[in-house]
Amino acid sequence: MDLPYYLQKLPPEGHDVLRFLARRGGAASVPEIETGARLSNRMVLRTIRRLVNEGHVEVRGGQYALTGDGRAAAQYLAQLPEPEQGREMTGTGGQATETPDARPDEAAKTAPVAVVRRVAIVMPRHALAGTSATLFFGVNPPEIGAPRLSGSARLELRISAVGGNLSAFKVEVTVPPDRAAAPARVDLVPAQAGRPVRIRVDAAQIEADGSRLPLGGAYFDVHVPPDASTYDPTPAAVGMDVRLVG
Repeated sequence: MDLPYYLQKLPPEGHDVLRFLARRGGAASVPEIETGARLSNRMVLRTIRRLVNEGHVEVRGGQYALTGDGRAAAQYLAQLPEPEQGREMTGTGGQATETPDARPDEAAKTAPVAVVRRVAIVMPRHALAGTSATLFFGVNPPEIGAPRLSGSARLELRISAVGGNLSAFKVEVTVPPDRAAAPARVDLVPAQAGRPVRIRVDAAQIEADGSRLPLGGAYFDVHVPPDASTYDPTPAAVGMDVRLVG
């Protein structure tokens, strides 16, 4: 059976991820895809990015699931024999050599690791309608004993607001491997007293070639009191975890 063009242009690991997500029947995290599709962390992250860009996979709360197009592609692949994985052999003259993927210990030495860091948003506990309030977007230092990035990572945060106006809709934060990131600031002006502002933040890692690796998103509300008599300016913080690669 000949593959349609949209499947022909995908690398074999793209087929592996589509097959796994179809078998799973729901969203999966990067480590679960690594195990289920039997691919390295680096290969999964690169493949997921391509599948997201081509509309086969979508992000759901930091996990990944098939779209309608992805399910259709997986159903087509299900009609084909599933290739043997894990030991790709090359060579001639009766002497075969394993590819690097067949040497997991060596691959682990060079492949980048996925490190969980926490994005923190600090703001006043209350914001007043028609008055600017400052939101700071940063990344906390790694926990003691936790894995470290091999170098600094570029984190892009896309921000939207319902019920208020923002001074910027995108900020970039440089995440050092061993300490907190210097925060970026965005000003928010709530539109209406007594109505909270819903803020959504979507994170992505910017890779060396400028491509974006989606990391998931989260939302939170900024409380806007009905009048200034109950205004509380003390700081409050919310956060979300992201898996940075490097």
